Amino acid sequence: MKISDKILNLKPRYKNGEDRIGHDLIGPCLKECKIYRRGTGTFTASALKAYVGAIDHLLKDNVKIQILCSIKIDLTLIRILQGVTSAFQREKTIRDLSDKIVLTAVGYELNTSNTEYQSKLLSYLIAKEIMEIKFAIPRELFDGDLANLIPEDLEPEDLEKRHMYHVKLGYFIFPDVENSIVAFDGSVNESDTAHHHNTERTQVFRSWVPGDLPRLKLVKEDLDEDWEEKNEFIKVYPISDNALKLIKEVASKDKPKRNDRDTNLISNPIPPVVSETPSFELPEELWPHQKKAIKCFLQKKQGILEMATGTGKTFTAIEIIRQLLIRSEIESVIVCTYGNDLLDQWFENLDNWASKQDLEVIQNLKIFRMYENNSELQSFLNAPKKSLLIVSREPSRLVRLLSNKVINWQKTLIIHDEIHGFGSPELVRNLTGLHKNILYRLGLSATPERIYDETGSNFIKNEIGDVIFKYSLEDAIKEGRLCEFDYIPIEFALQQEDRDRRRAIFARKAAADREGKSWTFERLATELSKVVKAAVIKPTKLHEFLMQNPDMLKYSIFFVLDKEQGDVICQIIDKFTHKYRTYYAGTDSEYLKLFAKGEIDALVACQRLNEGVDIKQINTIFLIASDRARLDTIQRIGRCLRINPNNTDKKATVIDLVLEASTDDEVDNSDQERKKWLLTTSENRYIGELNGN
Repeated sequence: MKISDKILNLKPRYKNGEDRIGHDLIGPCLKECKIYRRGTGTFTASALKAYVGAIDHLLKDNVKIQILCSIKIDLTLIRILQGVTSAFQREKTIRDLSDKIVLTAVGYELNTSNTEYQSKLLSYLIAKEIMEIKFAIPRELFDGDLANLIPEDLEPEDLEKRHMYHVKLGYFIFPDVENSIVAFDGSVNESDTAHHHNTERTQVFRSWVPGDLPRLKLVKEDLDEDWEEKNEFIKVYPISDNALKLIKEVASKDKPKRNDRDTNLISNPIPPVVSETPSFELPEELWPHQKKAIKCFLQKKQGILEMATGTGKTFTAIEIIRQLLIRSEIESVIVCTYGNDLLDQWFENLDNWASKQDLEVIQNLKIFRMYENNSELQSFLNAPKKSLLIVSREPSRLVRLLSNKVINWQKTLIIHDEIHGFGSPELVRNLTGLHKNILYRLGLSATPERIYDETGSNFIKNEIGDVIFKYSLEDAIKEGRLCEFDYIPIEFALQQEDRDRRRAIFARKAAADREGKSWTFERLATELSKVVKAAVIKPTKLHEFLMQNPDMLKYSIFFVLDKEQGDVICQIIDKFTHKYRTYYAGTDSEYLKLFAKGEIDALVACQRLNEGVDIKQINTIFLIASDRARLDTIQRIGRCLRINPNNTDKKATVIDLVLEASTDDEVDNSDQERKKWLLTTSENRYIGELNGN
């Protein structure tokens, strides 16, 4: 048997964008190989999208797929292992967690009629011994008291990247006379997001290309050493016999068949029902884009509305509640988000809305709260019919709520506001699969992306659904739903103190590389960005600007990195006005009311004002420190883009401290990327209605 020209002509590099790694490399090789061995930090069932075209070959020709991946090593797991004295108990904890990951992926404990196709296919491949999955665990998790694994200065979210099996390589062996091999090594995990959507690249080494052989040999040796547990730094755990037995019990006896809803392998345990819904008039005061969003959700029943900050997400969701209540399609509503300011805003809006309705089904709606000093979760569970619960996003109470069997989940609407925050590691760990029985699932966000977090993004998609409606910042400005804005970038250069901090970071990275604990690009970018965010020249640059533009302080918000930087910025503001306040976590929300009344000129905030604050008088946003992710910037500038009915000529201003462009940057300059995007966005102008009715 000869390998095809398609394999012989594989490129030496694949890069998502100009290529699709899953479609152009993984899929074709799977169609012809006899062995596929893969080392990957993350493996999800979504990777099977690249496998589907090769399924007949995999089944007919006894192909072996061998996946070596990592479990998530987080603070909770470390604490559990620290509390266990024996190596046997530590190993049992790891084994149980590994089995749980696989059993969840194959849909164990789900009604088989509700299990998505990719989970059925995964269980079938494992049961038929075509696919073998193992987990690689650092041996240091079994040594001593583990105290050295959590340095005092380590951020909790950094811990998850610290102890992972994080290799991203693999190889295919083909059944030709020469047993040809294709190996690859790059940034790609084994998931659909990495295969097709992320900005990923991988180098390819082919056994018939003499110059590729040294690197191919190294990739294969490294992966074989790990798979066979010859790497002294890891322990390898296969799926336990008990878990394999359970998987074989739920696996289909015959090859799973796709139906219409599985065409794109959409991960959705309860398929959206696309059917005609009864026609009820929508209120005239709703904007056209809100009406479109409502109709879209009522048809699909599950999904995310991606709507720019200030374009009416909350009232769109409230009208969805009204429509479902008057159609008798729901009897319970749950609104979940985080931040007491935002939760209070939801309560005030819902309470005010319900009090003005003349329909009995809404007038009789009981509204309960479970956040801050409100403890009404049990009251809601005692009488969930004709009830609405506003609840904070805390894993323990959400597990208690979503596991409750008294609620009729087929007649329940759950709303997750600021859905991008729903993909945190703790929520993923505790809530995976708990939305599967809820028929109506609505996510709201200005942008649901989670940069550098494929697991969180997949979790949101699996639990809530895809983005089903978009209304962008640009659309909103053009249609007059948000005001136009001027963008003023203030460029700065790093000073000697900043450059010294950057050199120290590269020294730490080099030391880690020498110890075999290489940093990811994400880790390096995050560390370097902290230097830029806290650049020592920023207060001076701000002072120079305010000297020329003191009037811009009225109704302004300064977004800073942390309290330390905020205190320095306050010293600058104090030179121009004494009517300012800091607004950090724990600050009395009464300051917002004083700000709205004009009794305070400026607020200095970190993250707390990113979401859910609706003060139409805000004119100016100062971006003192900004994240690489566009999400935070969209939310922050959204604070000043709301239309002010008392100032119809309002034009907002965004002042941004931007690191100057430099040809010798060791990593991408995200400040310059943000500047380019905001300059382009600020050029949008009101041109009138686009959507129509």
